[in-house]
Amino acid sequence: MLAALRKQWAMMDAPAGKRMAPFLPEITAVCGRGELDNTDYGATKLSSICAATIDRRLAGERARLQLKGRPGTSRARR
Repeated sequence: MLAALRKQWAMMDAPAGKRMAPFLPEITAVCGRGELDNTDYGATKLSSICAATIDRRLAGERARLQLKGRPGTSRARR
């Protein structure tokens, strides 16, 4: 189920859980027609997942995609 959630999250261009949750039932149905191999149980669970759970499950993916390093701008030295 987590792999299917990650794939749908990537297909939707990485939205927050609150924006993703209302569209999950429709996207799960569309992806179930051929792109994702979901069982009926997994599709039902994925369609009924809440926004907070989506954010918790995808926290690692979000952290992995964050930019790291020094900022490109800094104060001018005098």
